[in-house]
Amino acid sequence: MSHVYNKFGRLRRLALDRAGASALEMALVLPAFLTMMIGVLEIGRYFFTLESLRSVTAEAARLSMIDPTQKSSGVVMSGNSITSCTASNSLSTAAAAKTPFIYPANLTLCISYTNASDQITIRVSTQYPFTTLLPILSVMNTTLTDNTALVYRIN
Repeated sequence: MSHVYNKFGRLRRLALDRAGASALEMALVLPAFLTMMIGVLEIGRYFFTLESLRSVTAEAARLSMIDPTQKSSGVVMSGNSITSCTASNSLSTAAAAKTPFIYPANLTLCISYTNASDQITIRVSTQYPFTTLLPILSVMNTTLTDNTALVYRIN
């Protein structure tokens, strides 16, 4: 009988012992906490890159309106329209220089000039690859795109 009592006494003392409880809690909670923190950082980096791409698109449209002679070698003319798409030229480098974390070598910039009777339309389209820092989150790897158009009248 004392043997059974001794066994339950040990189990009771073990159940009441709190040594190592915080280490066990940390081991259970830390992976979920780190995954959430890294996910929040990656989502923040995604939106920051998207906003940077929008700034590059607006800056490229502004620069192409100021100096419409900045065209790359890939110029396609059809009627009153000129389209220029390039992965890297002076315009994409100048536009990306205004924004951090956008590398001009990865930026694809397409500019289309349309000259109607009394107005010029400039359409700028940009593409930039977004890759996550962790291979586990490679689901978020995508190509970000942005478009803008400027219309102004000729006097």
